[in-house]
Amino acid sequence: MGLGRDIASITKISQTAVLVFTAFIGYMTPRAPFSWIDLLLVVTSEFAAISGTTMINMYHDRDIDQIMSRTRSRPVPSGRISPTAALAWGYALLAAGVGLSLMVSSLFALTVFLGYAFDIWVYTIFLKRRSPWNIVFGGVAGAMPILGGWIARSGSFGLGGVFMFSLVMFWIPLHTWVIALVHRDDYAKAGIPMVSLRSSARTVFLLLFFALAAFFFVTVEMALMGLTDFVTPAVSGVMIAALLSLLYKALIQNVSSLLRPSQIIAHAFLAVTLVCILLIALI
Repeated sequence: MGLGRDIASITKISQTAVLVFTAFIGYMTPRAPFSWIDLLLVVTSEFAAISGTTMINMYHDRDIDQIMSRTRSRPVPSGRISPTAALAWGYALLAAGVGLSLMVSSLFALTVFLGYAFDIWVYTIFLKRRSPWNIVFGGVAGAMPILGGWIARSGSFGLGGVFMFSLVMFWIPLHTWVIALVHRDDYAKAGIPMVSLRSSARTVFLLLFFALAAFFFVTVEMALMGLTDFVTPAVSGVMIAALLSLLYKALIQNVSSLLRPSQIIAHAFLAVTLVCILLIALI
């Protein structure tokens, strides 16, 4: 049982599952020929590559994970799994994921590899400890699976793929900025610069507002394109309005107790939006 928990922790199984789910949504959305084999390969390759990338990330972040109270019990900083083992298994899983993705198409495989490259080389190694805008570029990595799913079925990027990519790309920074606000002491101790901790409350609210407005705009454009219907922006808009109301009170009116409820809604509204897109695609 302990080993199972450690594997789930070192691969961030819940986060990995969300990203794999976005790849599934990406595959199910285009109006193009469907293949169960390709869908299985998409899900399996993304799961392996994302799990491996996360383990490699744990290797590189082991020093700051040991400092932060919310991460110090993870398997690598706590010593239950050695850094060398995490790195080796991470690259083995990544190689398996990229290898499986090549069975779908070279373009899909490119998105799988770019997910790793942006996450590890651009975000984790180069920007995370240097730039307060780090997660904006890290968001590119998180948006690759949904784009990959779209490409795997449609065979090309397309405007629809760009919109699907944008949904996740706009969500990840705002989601992470809210987490940083909730755990500001941990981020300060670890010396991780974040826009939401380096800027005034009004500036942070405006950044979150524009990210949420851009997300909503994308759902409207997808409805106009026929990739979903107007139920999706309607549902998304209600959740965004609720989140903005909480964020306004938390940041502008300084009601810090509302940050955690804001974090919960920030977690939820992407999933609700994607489920709406999936249900409409299946009709």
